[in-house]
This record gives sequence, C-alpha cells and structure tokens, in this order.
Amino acid sequence: MLDRDSIFGDFSDEAFSRGMCKLITQKTLSLLQYHKTRHEDFQKILNPYANQKILDDIKIKVFDDFDEQGVANGVDRLIDTILREHLFYYPKSKAINPLVLGDFSEEAIINAVTQIIDERILASFIEIPINTQSQPKKQTTYNSTNANQYVYILYNEILYQEYNTHIYKIGWTSRTPQIRAAEISQGTGVVGKWKVGHQWKVEDGHWLEQEIFKHFAQYRLPYSEQFNFKGQTLEKVAEQISRFINNHGESPKRAVEIAEKLKQQEREHAARIYQEELKEIEIKNTYDKECKKIKDEIDQRVYYLIQKEIEPIELKQKENRMWFYIPLGFFFIPYYVEDGKSWIAGIILGVFVSFIVGFVLSVFFQKDDKQKAIREKYTKYQNLPNDLQKLKTIKNELFHK
Repeated sequence: MLDRDSIFGDFSDEAFSRGMCKLITQKTLSLLQYHKTRHEDFQKILNPYANQKILDDIKIKVFDDFDEQGVANGVDRLIDTILREHLFYYPKSKAINPLVLGDFSEEAIINAVTQIIDERILASFIEIPINTQSQPKKQTTYNSTNANQYVYILYNEILYQEYNTHIYKIGWTSRTPQIRAAEISQGTGVVGKWKVGHQWKVEDGHWLEQEIFKHFAQYRLPYSEQFNFKGQTLEKVAEQISRFINNHGESPKRAVEIAEKLKQQEREHAARIYQEELKEIEIKNTYDKECKKIKDEIDQRVYYLIQKEIEPIELKQKENRMWFYIPLGFFFIPYYVEDGKSWIAGIILGVFVSFIVGFVLSVFFQKDDKQKAIREKYTKYQNLPNDLQKLKTIKNELFHK
C-alpha cells in the first residue's frame, strides 16, 4: 500500500494526481538541465519553446485506478507527455512494470520515477535517427509583378535533416530571405544554420505575415515566428501557404480584389442557377402544354367515338317515339270535334299534346343500357397521366379506330 507522506498530501485521488504531476515535472526539468551541461550536442534535441507547465494543464484522466497497475500506467502516461513536449525526438518506450515502483512508498516512487525519466532521456539522445529527411526542394510558388518584399519559410538544417523535426520560421523581409536566414543563423545560442525553404515575392510582406500567423495560429509557438508543423514536410507546409496566398491575397488591396472576384463568381453562379431554373420551368411548361394538347385531342376523339356509336341508337329511339306520338295525337282529335271545335284546331292541339306527352313518356320508359355501356367503355380515357409518351400511344390507338 502507499505510504501517506507529505508529497502526495492526504493521498486522496486528487492530491496523489497533483503530487505526481509536480514530482515528474521537477525531475524532468532537473534531468534535462543536467544532461544539457554534460553533453555538448544535447541541446540539439531540446525544444526551447516547450511548455514547462504542461502537466499542470493536462486534460486527460491521469490514473484509471489507484492499484499497482493503475499507478504504473498513470506514471508512464505523464512521463511520455512531458518528454514528448521537451524533446524533438522521443522513441517509443516499454510500459512501466509495477514492480519497478517497489513497495510504493514515497521514497520508492521518487527513485523509480527519477530512474525511468533519466533512462528515457538518454535513449532519446542516443537513438536519434540520422539523415531521415532529405534536403528540401527549392521552390518559389508565388511571384507578384508589383512586389519588392518577401514572405519566407526557413528550416534549421540540423533539426530538419538530422533530427526529423518540423519546426519552421515564417516571416517577411524587404531585403531577401537569404540575407534574413544568415542573420538569424548568426544569433547567440542558435543551433545549426537556418536556410530558405520557400519564398514568396509579394506586395505587402508585413500584412501577409500577420494574416499567415492568424491562419496557422494552432501551430505557432508562443511569442515566436516559429511554427511546429508536426509531421508535415516543408513542401506540404509551403503548399498550404501558397494556397492561402492565392485565395486571400498578398496585400489588403489584393484581398479586396479577390473578395470582389469571389462575390462576382457567386453572383454569376447564382445567375446561372436562376437561368437553369427558368429553363427547367420553360421545359416543364412546354411539356405540360404538349400533354394538355394531346389530352384535348383525346377527349375530342373519345367524344366523337361515343357519339358515333350512340347515334344509331338515338335515331332508333326517335323512330320509336314517332310511332308513339301519331296514335296519341289521333286519340285527341275526336275529343275536340265532339266539343264543337274545328278539325284543324283538334289536329294541331292533338299533335302538340301528343308530342309533349309522348316525348316525356318515351324518355321515361326507354331503357338506355346500351348507351351506358358505350360510355363506360371509354371511361379509361379519363384522368390520364402527364406522360407525353403514354399520351401519344393512347392517341395513336384512338385515331386508328
């Protein structure tokens, strides 16, 4: 079990986690300083802009559990976090065996943590890969015709080629990037030479530099022109900067021109879409109009065919009614003659009355089953779909009858 000593407070979960972060931070910073004074080239793998309070701001849960294995895993995670922040090269390490922490007393934990950190620092220094990255390709990806300033990206020859790091300097100059790189390389405590990786000849270097700083703020080291593009080669970073310049401009004036151009493109795009929509509406209206025209022709043809079949039946019905009117009219003639009226008045009135009564009775008693069947036969041509091809087919069928 853990001894309840002062470094870990009351050994509550929170106090133990806070004490362990403090212990590992102190031991790491102390050992890094120690090896820096002992080994001349050790500072080459040190990140001068490392966050020394990284464990104070750690967001992850340090210890999943507070048994032996849980504590070992948490210590392993904390040491990895702080060493990856401070060292440019940090090889993968084996997980910590809980037995290394001894009886889990404060003294045992301090000794074990110190030994583990020291071993991993030495492993990083000894196992640095050499020449894992080739000389970057020289490339000028943007040249303004009205420019006399430069934006540049510099790389450190030793850090880039020998230690496979991706820390670059981005800045501007009114002279040449080569002169600026030489000036920076001559500074006190500078490791290796800074060389020009890529350069862009632009109108307003200072304005563009500040815009690039804003755009790539997530990679920028605090209060510095240096950016840590972890895992990204010079060519890849330069490609991103070139794309940014082309899309946003090299000066405020150019930025306004590009913005206006983009707005104009958006307006043109909106106009094209509007014209396409109008064209689609016009095509649809033409289509609907053609469908309506054919439907009207079909309706007329159906009416014609119905009338063609019904007409003989109606003629037959008229003939039947005539034979009904005549006897009825002669039936009224004697009635008027007996009443002292003239034959002519009796005939006229008899015909008139017989016509009216005969028509009403003939319509009422005449069965219309044949006409009904004919009309039902053509009901399938009602409520036709708006399908031009189908309508044409139906029209052809009807007009060949």
